[in-house]
Amino acid sequence: MSVFVPPLVEQATIAFLSAQVFAQTDEDGIALDSNRIIKGFQRSATIDEEIKMPLPCAIASCLTASVESDQFSGNWQADLTLELRTKVFDTSSAKHQAMAEELFAFLFESTIAASLSDISGFTAFMVVPVQQSRAVENNCWVSRGRFTVRCCGSDIA
Repeated sequence: MSVFVPPLVEQATIAFLSAQVFAQTDEDGIALDSNRIIKGFQRSATIDEEIKMPLPCAIASCLTASVESDQFSGNWQADLTLELRTKVFDTSSAKHQAMAEELFAFLFESTIAASLSDISGFTAFMVVPVQQSRAVENNCWVSRGRFTVRCCGSDIA
């Protein structure tokens, strides 16, 4: 049993999204794929190592998880943020919105908890949408969806 849930939520989300086929593209005809699904919490690169983030990209980030009210159950409520970034100068607002809707729709599927549970050592029980937002940051359209993932850091049969 894993007692540290946030990395498992990120890994499960990235594995699930990387297996999907995305039809929506930016103005350059680029769609999301497994090379453009990025883990949000990772080591900071030094200047020499810094790799340019490919745009468009989706970033899955889980920075916190709280124990459920029954603290001895082993169940957690993890805060997952899913973010889409596209280039402001190369992508219209309408194209960005279509890509964001396609990306977020995968987490609204009725079977999403079971789909996230496909990685070893992790079981998701429910994924609940919490908040949506959008912004322009560093010449990028940014759309964010926040979700609560009710889960356990072990396989539940």
